[in-house]
Amino acid sequence: MVKRIRHHRKLQRGVLKGNWFLLTLRQFCGSHERVSAGLERIKAEGVPNYFGSQRFGRENQNLMQVGRENQNLMQAYQWFTNSKPPKDRHLRGLPLSA
Repeated sequence: MVKRIRHHRKLQRGVLKGNWFLLTLRQFCGSHERVSAGLERIKAEGVPNYFGSQRFGRENQNLMQVGRENQNLMQAYQWFTNSKPPKDRHLRGLPLSA
């Protein structure tokens, strides 16, 4: 890492052109074939970008924590179980900012 600074605003979708990183596996005792297949899949499809509702776990299993952190569990639950999101753009973004 060359430089790290704190930004005062959160990143918006589409701002970053990409992240580059190198992984080094040491003392690996798994299947080399599975790793190779996984790497080929990542090369073809990319890495999943867990954003939005995926951020809160399968079937919103992390939603309880989001509600606790936002001090409003019931509202967080309603936003993710209701088919109609809030009309106010700011309110729609609140759970994603948690």
